[in-house]
Amino acid sequence: MTRRLLALVLAPVLLLGFAGCGSDGGDALSADDYKAEANKVCEGGQARAEAIGKSLGDDPTEEEVTAALEKLADEVQGQVDDIRALQGPDDLESDVHEVLDDADDQLDDLRAKAKEDPMAAAESPAFDEINERLVDLGLDTCGAD
Repeated sequence: MTRRLLALVLAPVLLLGFAGCGSDGGDALSADDYKAEANKVCEGGQARAEAIGKSLGDDPTEEEVTAALEKLADEVQGQVDDIRALQGPDDLESDVHEVLDDADDQLDDLRAKAKEDPMAAAESPAFDEINERLVDLGLDTCGAD
C-alpha cells in the first residue's frame, strides 16, 4: 500500500483544521465571523494530514496505516472540539453542530475500521457527505477536499 491510499482518506477527513480557536464565553459571533473563525480552525489541517501521510513512506505496513489513521482521527477530534467551542448565531451553530455530531460518528467508525481493515478504512469516502454539508454552511475551508 502506498501513501496515495492513505491520501484517499486524509483528504476527506480534512473537514476540520488543527489550529485552536474558540470563544471564551463572550457574545456570539456574527454568522460571517463564525464562519471565518471556523475556517481558520481548518487552515492548518492540510499540512498536518500531509505530514501524517509522508511519515508512512512508500510501502507502509498495515500496523503503520492503522497508527496513522488513529493519529489522524485523534487530531481531527481536536478540530471538532475547537469548532464546537465557537459561539455563533443559534441557527448556524446548531446546523454546524449537527454536522460535527455526524463527524464524531464517522471518526468512531474510522477508528474501528482502522483496527479491523486499515486498507478499507483508508479508502472510505465516509467524510465526503460531511464535507459537502460544511461547504453548504459556508465552512469552505473545512469542507475542502
